[in-house]
Amino acid sequence: MQKGEETKERIIDASLELLHRRGYYDTSINDIIDNSGIKKGSLYFHYKSKDALIIEVLNEALERYEKQINEGVKHATASDQIIDMIDAITGYHMKGDISKGCLFGNMALEIGHDGSDISVLVESIFKRWENQFISLLTQAEKKGEIKLKEPVEVLARMLLASIEGGVLLSKISGDTESLKGCMQFLKAMINERRVK
Repeated sequence: MQKGEETKERIIDASLELLHRRGYYDTSINDIIDNSGIKKGSLYFHYKSKDALIIEVLNEALERYEKQINEGVKHATASDQIIDMIDAITGYHMKGDISKGCLFGNMALEIGHDGSDISVLVESIFKRWENQFISLLTQAEKKGEIKLKEPVEVLARMLLASIEGGVLLSKISGDTESLKGCMQFLKAMINERRVK
């Protein structure tokens, strides 16, 4: 790895840890410099602003997260892939520090819909996940695996909201019981709609 790439990796890793634990507004450039051990000039050589850095950090975190979730999807049928995703998401958060919550959910709550590049990126991430559920639910219904009781968009949003809600409740309580309970409910809801 080139020296410049190593420096960028240190900056991203330090920023990711701080951003996930402390949030956007409570993470300063100086915090990132202190946490990464790099010089201010090196940081600004690679990133023109805090927001440019945070956008790269979020994209990197998304890539890592989705890679791990996708590795957990083992089944061929769309309905089983939904269950696999729920299990993989649960496993991801149970292995990590639940007190940090979901980086993307945290950012959505903190930044909101302020029109910034960061809020647009976070919104697009949630839309991407919603569309992934819509696609799998649509495939499962078309192939006769499940029979939906509600519009596909409504169930996709419910899945996403319940996942984020379970992570948030577990963050608040400091244990994974809320997350596990929400995920078990979601799997039961999908299984209830299976065509037998």
